[in-house]
Amino acid sequence: MNVRGFCTVVLICAGLSAWAEPSDDFLQNARKFTLAALVPPDPDPSNRFSGQPDAIAFGEKLFFDPGLSRSGAISCATCHVTNGVFQPNESHPAATDRRFRSVMPIVATAYQDFLFWDGRADSLWAQALAPLENPSEHDLTRTEVVNHVIAAYPNHPMIARKQSATLPQIAASPSGNADARKAWHRLPVDMQHDINHRFADIGKVIAAYVETLSPMASQWDVWVDAATDDPGKTAAIPPQVREGFVLFTGKARCAQCHAGPLFTDFDFHNTGLPARVGQPPDLGRQAGLVALRADPFNCLGPFSDAGPGDCMPLEFLNMSMERSFGAFRTPSLRGVSQRSALGHAGQVATLRQMVMHYNNAPASPLRNMTSGGRISEIVPLGLSQSEVDSLIAFLESI
Repeated sequence: MNVRGFCTVVLICAGLSAWAEPSDDFLQNARKFTLAALVPPDPDPSNRFSGQPDAIAFGEKLFFDPGLSRSGAISCATCHVTNGVFQPNESHPAATDRRFRSVMPIVATAYQDFLFWDGRADSLWAQALAPLENPSEHDLTRTEVVNHVIAAYPNHPMIARKQSATLPQIAASPSGNADARKAWHRLPVDMQHDINHRFADIGKVIAAYVETLSPMASQWDVWVDAATDDPGKTAAIPPQVREGFVLFTGKARCAQCHAGPLFTDFDFHNTGLPARVGQPPDLGRQAGLVALRADPFNCLGPFSDAGPGDCMPLEFLNMSMERSFGAFRTPSLRGVSQRSALGHAGQVATLRQMVMHYNNAPASPLRNMTSGGRISEIVPLGLSQSEVDSLIAFLESI
């Protein structure tokens, strides 16, 4: 769970499996799952641009800049905005070199300690850098990213550095293809360091903008806010939705992981989701931990602005296989009914199929890679068809 400002996650007591008349307890619990319970996130100590208006404005320009791609047609917004709304664009499906993982929602990511489905980045700015060099996304090298920003936004103070030497107009990166890596290693060490600093700063200003993206109120928020002001308006919440919320926080056990106003505990869990059809099982968080530790752009790295004590989530990282094997981030459920594909690889087609997965709780596809056992954390729920319908009705309202 994020330690930089999010302190409203509450695990609701289980035990309610059937609908009862609205009560003060219902409204009190419901209020904890609305935006009214959300407190502002703290600035990111690893990003000196966090919260700065000039950086936010510049970051917005970079977020929507298609010039930050080899094709000149792909920007950050291409995958994270759909029809003018910050909802993942699922016309860009997960690809081979993204390990078949789907695009995650970007709204409210300022509350997260770890990014990506496997948590391999520990800041928004480190996360923002990876797609720029990914062949299936922006498909640029590190030098190309920096040179584009310098050319498109000349002398901008956010990326200007004291290095006097002209940066080479070549395709070079330590994480590129063989030619790009060779070109990178031919560069002087001080120039590599300067390029890395500029590259990190580009990620930081993009992150400064992304930190400002807040979720929009859902129908659930509107209903509960109105009922909070006037309990008589609880009747406006459809009975099926009210029953679905009671199930969500009780018998269905959803709130054990999807807690609070953002409907997530910001943690990682193995819930036994099947692999994408035709693809091998994904190790998830286990592989992400290795990548996170090795990332020079992590909170403890040379390009971070964090001070002593600012990187505790990384310093006290649990590296155990039991905790991370096959585990994936708990996604926020806000807007979940608007998604056309669910799961870390888009392997679940509908919300009903996802609810039935949790209701049936099959063993993890990774079970054959261990000494045995189910591996998955979930257990069968025993929901009836009408209870499944009520739970879906609630999920469609949030």
